[in-house]
Amino acid sequence: MSPVGEAILADTDGDNEDEIVVTAADGYLYGIDQQIMAAPEAVYDNDGRGPAMSAATDVDTLVTIDTLYGNWSAVGGASRYEYAVLSEDGVFLTSPDFVDAGTATEAAPGNLTLSAGHRYFFAVRAVGPQGTSVERLSDGVVVVSDPCNACGAGTECVQGLCVSIVGGSDGGTPTDNDNIDAGPRPAEPASCSACGPGTRCVRGLCVGTDADEPPSGGKDAVRAGGGGSACVIANSANPPLRDVALLLLCGCAFLWRRSALRVTVS
Repeated sequence: MSPVGEAILADTDGDNEDEIVVTAADGYLYGIDQQIMAAPEAVYDNDGRGPAMSAATDVDTLVTIDTLYGNWSAVGGASRYEYAVLSEDGVFLTSPDFVDAGTATEAAPGNLTLSAGHRYFFAVRAVGPQGTSVERLSDGVVVVSDPCNACGAGTECVQGLCVSIVGGSDGGTPTDNDNIDAGPRPAEPASCSACGPGTRCVRGLCVGTDADEPPSGGKDAVRAGGGGSACVIANSANPPLRDVALLLLCGCAFLWRRSALRVTVS
């Protein structure tokens, strides 16, 4: 344990009450105060899709540009909460340092200056009639760059992958009609046992063919059922296997045409 210097009294937290302040050989200044309000038992980082309810659902990484998401446990007797977002070196990213969250037990501060590869923390304190609690910190979340940011001209981002557009349906520059647009993925049946004769199960979707034989380039088609959105990713009567694989990745059923490879989602 580091030896400490002489103790002094000072109001370090602005509550009009003095705290005991001492210096230590490790170079830090320590404040000692009586707890008058319990701090939140836990503070979690979440992904914005809902609060984390335990350490098991707390997120450690997050794809984001300028927004973080946090939630905390309620404190009995608290009339409101204040939160802050801090960097690894203790710099406040929120302004003011501590933001009034009212009675809410979650927050999603935006317009933060975040850098990929760095860890950020939520600090939360409870406020009640007797005063303010000490801060409770989350274990932090590391910001990860959005993989779609690397997609350049002539590509589309599909589930975090940059997919090249080979050519438009007219053989020219890709247009809005040629871009990949898988649309909403159809609900998958409980099993492929629902697929009858003349159909094939593709990623849980029962599809039928226009011909008795397997589809041939530019002649036969695979039907996915009712109407839906369409997308074109290659100008080819005989699409390479990699294009078919990409379509399956999109969750689409596929069909061949002479002018282009078109995808239709039920």
